Amino acid sequence: MEKLHDILSTRREHDSEGETDIIERYIKPLNPTPMYQKEGEVLAYCVKVKHKDGTPSTIMWSCHTDTMHRGNPEVIRQEVYVDTFGVMFVDEGAGCLGADNGAGMWLLLEMIQAGVAGTYMFHRGEEKGCWGSSGIAKHYPEFLAEHTHAIAFDRKGTTSVITHQMGGRACSDELGETLCALFGDDYVLDTTGVYTDTAEYVDIIPECVNVSIGYMNEHSSRESLDSEHCVLLRDRIIAINWGNIELPVVRDPSAERYEYGQTWGNGWSDTTMNLAPTIEDALLWSDVDVGEWMEYCDPAEASWMVSDLLDEVRALRNDRDFRH
Repeated sequence: MEKLHDILSTRREHDSEGETDIIERYIKPLNPTPMYQKEGEVLAYCVKVKHKDGTPSTIMWSCHTDTMHRGNPEVIRQEVYVDTFGVMFVDEGAGCLGADNGAGMWLLLEMIQAGVAGTYMFHRGEEKGCWGSSGIAKHYPEFLAEHTHAIAFDRKGTTSVITHQMGGRACSDELGETLCALFGDDYVLDTTGVYTDTAEYVDIIPECVNVSIGYMNEHSSRESLDSEHCVLLRDRIIAINWGNIELPVVRDPSAERYEYGQTWGNGWSDTTMNLAPTIEDALLWSDVDVGEWMEYCDPAEASWMVSDLLDEVRALRNDRDFRH
């Protein structure tokens, strides 16, 4: 756990000394391949681990190196506390814990150390509107096309396998259900995804998903991390013989992703309720009445929606370059 504690103790605002420090100490010793944009900046660091028989994996594992720390980029370290239940947190002055996505970084580093096969993507600038991954999609489409799955560990909570992002389907239910079975009984399919790096790859990679990594109240000083969940998920992933598993590849990346908007334009019905529409479908990509949606939605979804909107407002107020 020292590695996880150290990562979270380092403030990693995009392009800050803290982000550079973590990359130098934890990622560069793995001899990654830097993936550049034309201007020369590094969009992501890529580490490839082959199966034991020497064959490459078509699974991409995804995280991002930056956090939503705002201001005082010269301050590199922060105090991280851990309670008796393994919950990690910071005080009010820290801005945020940075488990979004320090926990994902830690998990990928642990998987590499254990020899889990895959293409490991340490994206930069996710909190700047997926700056790094959008650049990868633009400049490296042939590289992305080598992959069948893009699996991010960048979701709040401990139970979500995200099937929808940016208002549309990003991975199939078949793939989602398989991951739920592999990662643990608590995991369930979740259509309420917003936006992380794998969303940038949906037009090229068939199955793009985001998985809960244990943090809550991200982008705020109230952010916390269930470190016991992180360890349990790591142990489950490392115990799997990925070379003997054929993950489903069902979704067609060229197909229309926005499944519900037209139906909603004609009003609610029992049929549309059974389609399990996402928050983004309802509120961002269609003209449905918000009050009407609130009558039907799960209270937890409404709570998460308000939390996400508040995060976006805070970000826009504090960062003029924020591009969500």
